[in-house]
Amino acid sequence: MDIHGLNETAPWEWPEEAGEIIENVLKDKNAADGDRILAAELAGDELAMNDDMAELLLSLIGDEKENESVRCNAAISLGPALEYGYIMEFDDPEDIVLSEKTFHNVENKLETFFNDAGISETVRRHVLEAAVRSPKEWQEEKLKEAYASSDNYWKLTAVFGMGHIPGFEKE
Repeated sequence: MDIHGLNETAPWEWPEEAGEIIENVLKDKNAADGDRILAAELAGDELAMNDDMAELLLSLIGDEKENESVRCNAAISLGPALEYGYIMEFDDPEDIVLSEKTFHNVENKLETFFNDAGISETVRRHVLEAAVRSPKEWQEEKLKEAYASSDNYWKLTAVFGMGHIPGFEKE
């Protein structure tokens, strides 16, 4: 099965090696951009996500030579794992998608990426959209700034983020 076969198959029907297929496409700099963009999107499924996948996605986000859509999808794909870790609090080792160490590393790196003015606004918006899935203090001010922006994309990111961060009921 290839990346397109995975995309056309429900995740619960994926073969055991699905994560490996996704990882191989993400690591293959000669693969078609569309394949790598799709692989970055599929990497967020809990059946593909693990500590190694999270680290690979972080490396893609931080690689300024990487295709911007791959970087954006890599960021977004970390969101569900962050939300799961935030909700589950690492109580049941069998239900953990990311180890607690990797979970905190992802949280910290996403904050670092967001605050890096050298990273494009598009990637930074996607980073914020992933980061809010595990609410942190720094995100509240960034969402307020995004909401006050004249840029409609930043406003959209803010509205999405406000749905995950307590205290924005009025907005």
